[in-house]
Amino acid sequence: MKEMYLEKGFADYLSKPILPDKLEKILTKHLPADKRIIISEEECNDALLFEEQQNLNAPSNIDNQSDKTTQNPLHKLKELITDVDLDRAIIYCFGNEDMYMELLKDFAQNGRYERILKAYQDLDLKLYAIEVHTLKSTSKTLGFDKLAELADHLQYVAEQNDINSIHNNHDGMMNVYKEILSTIKQFCMGE
Repeated sequence: MKEMYLEKGFADYLSKPILPDKLEKILTKHLPADKRIIISEEECNDALLFEEQQNLNAPSNIDNQSDKTTQNPLHKLKELITDVDLDRAIIYCFGNEDMYMELLKDFAQNGRYERILKAYQDLDLKLYAIEVHTLKSTSKTLGFDKLAELADHLQYVAEQNDINSIHNNHDGMMNVYKEILSTIKQFCMGE
């Protein structure tokens, strides 16, 4: 994909999921020098010190690590879906746990499960490949690596028009997907 975009005249390419440090490097690379903000080491240290002081002065209801585990709702999600990679998922969400929670809710309510089922039933391989591609990307972003790998494989075989492989693997992916959706709905929406 990178080569295709570069051949079409794009200045650069950044694959999903977008990591903040990679995005910053690409933006810095392509911004004109007069548009870049240069921060001295002293200013950077002052900003870090200020942030550290703010964190120390912030009221906290978490006294120790065991309390932290029970207070943070994301730890409950980790208990419910043991193979979720929350640390990486939060990085993909720019460190914002609220953003992660919103993405989880959207993931559970966007209707993709039903669209994949319909494309499968209709043998619409083009639509099926598009839907499982999106499932792969969002699953990876949210830390559901197993589901992302299953969707990746099904995207590939759909693009190859390999109906037998789709039939052999579809139910397994959909069972994992359904279980994750059910857990998210229970976790985020109390269903």
